[in-house]
Amino acid sequence: MAKRRYYRTTALLGAQPMGRARRRGGLPSLRLSWRMALPLVLLVAGLFWLWLDARWYVTAARVEVEGASPQRAAAIVQRSGLQGRHGLWVDEQAVEAAVASMPAIRAVEVERHLYPAGCRIVVEEREPSFAWVGPDGRRRWVADDGVLFSAADDRALPEVVGPLPDAERLPPPVVASVRALFAQEPHMTTLVYNPRYGLVWRDGAGEDVVFGLGNAGAMMQRWRVYRSLTEHLQQRGLFPLVIDVRFPEAPAYSLDRRLW
Repeated sequence: MAKRRYYRTTALLGAQPMGRARRRGGLPSLRLSWRMALPLVLLVAGLFWLWLDARWYVTAARVEVEGASPQRAAAIVQRSGLQGRHGLWVDEQAVEAAVASMPAIRAVEVERHLYPAGCRIVVEEREPSFAWVGPDGRRRWVADDGVLFSAADDRALPEVVGPLPDAERLPPPVVASVRALFAQEPHMTTLVYNPRYGLVWRDGAGEDVVFGLGNAGAMMQRWRVYRSLTEHLQQRGLFPLVIDVRFPEAPAYSLDRRLW
């Protein structure tokens, strides 16, 4: 019996894929066109420029300080915290707050320059009304509002010598009393502050005059009592060592005792 021949057909074998067979375990190829790659390259280059270009970082030479004395400008730059900071991370309000925390500064305004990174700091300094010399010998200036701040130079100012009632701001009665007394006598250049007696002045005759503390009107009244009492005592040939006019209605004096 003759063998039959069987032919394989597409129907029997099923549809066969065309083209090359995909390798198992291989990664799909990644093809980027230049239109896709260019923005990525520019982004990376821009980041490196922001990071590496020194002109993006603030230096002391690019911080302008206006309105401050030369002795205080360097301290303002240091307090601002700007040196070495990237221009994008400069916070004007934070810089203003840092500079305004300096006792010598009354007002401050900051303007940032992005590139090259820098800042313009405009300040208004407090003006000293008188100076205060503490037991440690350190000389501080005192503004009209009583704020104490470091002296910027050796200008001649009336002085108060003694312990500070407060380390940062003098109480208003102390400021008012000092200013009122210095206004009464142009030759009065130095007062002594004593926590017990208040303000004391050694006049030209060597008398310690105790004025205490009070407002401008009270100090003027005590000054008139001091002048009248001194004239009366001198007419009688009396030269006291201490005159106390803290209580104008009952002034007192001592011919043989000092306060200290």
